[in-house]
Amino acid sequence: MAISELDRKRIDVWCAAQTATVRSNEVRIDATYRGNSVTIAECRLPYHPSQGTEWLRSRIAKLVWSPTLNSWKLWAPGPSDRLMDYSARFEVGSTLVDLLEEIRQDPADVFWG
Repeated sequence: MAISELDRKRIDVWCAAQTATVRSNEVRIDATYRGNSVTIAECRLPYHPSQGTEWLRSRIAKLVWSPTLNSWKLWAPGPSDRLMDYSARFEVGSTLVDLLEEIRQDPADVFWG
């Protein structure tokens, strides 16, 4: 089961709010959906013209919806950009709102580096 339209809207609004806190002409927070997961990324303009004109994407977090458990799971980039199960390592709620707030606050200093 794919992510509901309501949850997609919540995530998109959250991304827009995070983008509003930075220089949106240089940096934006973006969500990419695939099935029951969403990857949240920081997108930046290239630092140097030799890098081209495409925005550079850096994964911040991945959220996965489990319809059987009726809950969300949060993954964070770990060493070598491999995903680690953040939900298993840190005590955090399982609602979408809880996890988006966890990413925003970043108490373990893993999302915003």
